[in-house]
Amino acid sequence: MANQAAKSSFEQPGLFGDDQGDLFGKAPAINFTPRVPKERHVRNALIRLVGEMEEADEWPWLKSVTRRNRDHWLEHLCTLLPDQNEANEWREKIAVNFARLEKAES
Repeated sequence: MANQAAKSSFEQPGLFGDDQGDLFGKAPAINFTPRVPKERHVRNALIRLVGEMEEADEWPWLKSVTRRNRDHWLEHLCTLLPDQNEANEWREKIAVNFARLEKAES
């Protein structure tokens, strides 16, 4: 009995089941449906982010956050809007504020 208590868990047979699986085998199909946010959530995010820029005399975010917002996040939010005219209006507001804040930085 003392001998059995001294065994560690990885020495116990059958601990991880009988079938380990093939590390390089074909992966099982994944049923993935991307999540599409509601329009009101997209607008709320744009209102908040653009509002922060409009109220600021200098960049309201760290440089890394500014870069992420400029290069990815704000444009991604605009692409989620179904009305392209509205998306273009947001893009214009974003461009104006980015230009203003870039000018203020230099």
